Amino acid sequence: MHLESGTEVVIVEGVAAVAGVVRLEAFLADYNSKYGWDAFATDEGVAGSSGAAGPAYRVRPRVVFGWDTDLRTATRWSFADCATAVIR
Repeated sequence: MHLESGTEVVIVEGVAAVAGVVRLEAFLADYNSKYGWDAFATDEGVAGSSGAAGPAYRVRPRVVFGWDTDLRTATRWSFADCATAVIR
């Protein structure tokens, strides 16, 4: 994944699971407000008024790598218990 510029990139390694409706509703309330979307949670994942729909996953990171396009700012984060980050 990357930011809108596409010049700052991260790789996330961890455990992914299908996100539940309750968690999605809380997430989508903030997401829709920020981006002006109308997405809503369903039993299958996320859908929108345009008819687009798909699954939604929650990722609990174990290791995250980040860098910019020239690799001068490469960083590695380790999430030992998926709640506390240790920057190395």
